This record gives sequence, C-alpha cells and structure tokens, in this order.
Amino acid sequence: MNTRWSREDVRELLEIEETAAWFDYLQVTRDAPEPCYSDVELWAWSRLCGRLNSIRARRAELVPVA
Repeated sequence: MNTRWSREDVRELLEIEETAAWFDYLQVTRDAPEPCYSDVELWAWSRLCGRLNSIRARRAELVPVA
C-alpha cells in the first residue's frame, strides 16, 4: 500500500507536533518541584528549542522551489 501525504496533511501534522511540544514543555515545567525548577526549566527549554528547530526544518522542506 502506497500512502502519499499532501502538503496540507504534512503541514497539519507539523502544527500538531509543534503544539504537542509546547504542551510537553508546559507540563514538565508546571510539574517541576520548587527547589529544582530552574534546572528542569533549562532542560525543558532546550528540549523544546530542539523540537521546534526540527519542525521548522521539516516545514522548510515543504516550500515549493521557485
């Protein structure tokens, strides 16, 4: 079975992935205990930035070549 995704489908999946990344960040930082919040937040921010960079790179591949 050959499944082809349209650009719109891929864009929508990337938007869902971006939203999930932000929600993960919020959940991790909200659940962090007070004494180690700064360490957890730094780790969570770094992870979020990595995920967002990956999503941006994949989104850039969708731009049609002129």
